[in-house]
Amino acid sequence: MSAPLSHTDYPPGHSWFYRLGGKPLSPRQILAKVKEEGYRGYLRDDIALADSRCQPRRSQELRVLRLPMNSRCGVIRSQAFG
Repeated sequence: MSAPLSHTDYPPGHSWFYRLGGKPLSPRQILAKVKEEGYRGYLRDDIALADSRCQPRRSQELRVLRLPMNSRCGVIRSQAFG
């Protein structure tokens, strides 16, 4: 039988890290870890694609990406069918 799991088996971003007794990280520790790993955000591919476009399309797409997700769906739908 395998050894029981501990919080060290999971990264701090995983919910089981905390369920198994991992200590929550401070905001400074989180920021340091993010910088260390080079995380660019969950929209990094969309931002890079919009940035590669010519003006004025680049500005339009970046404005849409700044909107909250629920507002963005309506804007994208109106651009696609309008």
